[in-house]
Amino acid sequence: MVAKIVPSRKLGIFYGTLAATGNLMSICGAAIAGLLLKEIAQPFNFALCFLCASLAMALSWFFMSRTREPVTTTLSAFETRHEFWDSLSVILRCDENFRCFVIARMISQLALMPLPFYTLYAVHQYGMGEASVGLITTLLMVTQTIAGLVLGWLGDRTGCKLVLQIGCVACAFSSLLACLAPNANWFYLVFIGEGIGMIALQNIAAVMTLEFGNQHQRPAYIGLGNTLIAPASILAPLLG
Repeated sequence: MVAKIVPSRKLGIFYGTLAATGNLMSICGAAIAGLLLKEIAQPFNFALCFLCASLAMALSWFFMSRTREPVTTTLSAFETRHEFWDSLSVILRCDENFRCFVIARMISQLALMPLPFYTLYAVHQYGMGEASVGLITTLLMVTQTIAGLVLGWLGDRTGCKLVLQIGCVACAFSSLLACLAPNANWFYLVFIGEGIGMIALQNIAAVMTLEFGNQHQRPAYIGLGNTLIAPASILAPLLG
């Protein structure tokens, strides 16, 4: 649906803005939830948090219901379900670019694997305090907010491949810096690099998926891309 509504040369900034807005809403939501939990007695504080979340979901549904896809008069490229499933194997066999892209995305999930463990490592290895943990978490969200806009804009102008390469380098830099860090202060740079990598390897990678195939083949490419990446996304934290 996104590919039908948003112009192809604006997909990067669209997904980037989406990521930036989502992170800003997360920061605001966390602040509001913390205030409610602190100022209102249990169990009413939790009930009010859940009510606010329900209202936010209802508001999201309202705007989604107002979205209108362009009407298409062309027939589907696949006449039967059997033809659709056959097309998936054809794509994997014949489209070398897409095959390499999927393999790269699967491996890139390992680059995102260390993020949940960086905080634990900093706490146990360097004695990072609670205030610092909260600060680097906020720094991660702010980095993702800024990176979403910058990398989305860059992807529209130079191509998503360059942005994915930047994301891989940023994640590698974060891991290397975490290994060599002499004290906990270096983890601020670690989380900045990881925030850039997350936006590039998740949000901008989703944009690149939409660039494969034509309009009729796109559902097959999107389905394949998301399905084949899922096992790697699940296994990466377990392997860590």
